[in-house]
Amino acid sequence: MSIARFIKEIAGDAGSPGDLSEIDAHDLFAAMLDGGVPDLELGACLCALRMKEESATELLGFYRAASERVYVLKPPAMALRCTPGTQPSSGPAAASATHGGAGASSRNP
Repeated sequence: MSIARFIKEIAGDAGSPGDLSEIDAHDLFAAMLDGGVPDLELGACLCALRMKEESATELLGFYRAASERVYVLKPPAMALRCTPGTQPSSGPAAASATHGGAGASSRNP
């Protein structure tokens, strides 16, 4: 995807930067997140955005693009409980023994 039109709009003419619409900001950020923007154009776009302040509509478009790509975790249906005696005692020796660290042996005692 070529983002030259977005860069022109962000940079503006004669030093007056313009704001992207919410839809354009969404499309631009979605392409950035999906890896669809060539590196040179991505750098130019990020520099142009850095030199101007983001508008509320741009931030909303960026948020929508990001939220569409985030996996939302749901809590388990029932509470998780630890059975007494299953918790390792604290300290580095217990951690290495229970997780196969440097102090762990491959044999069962």
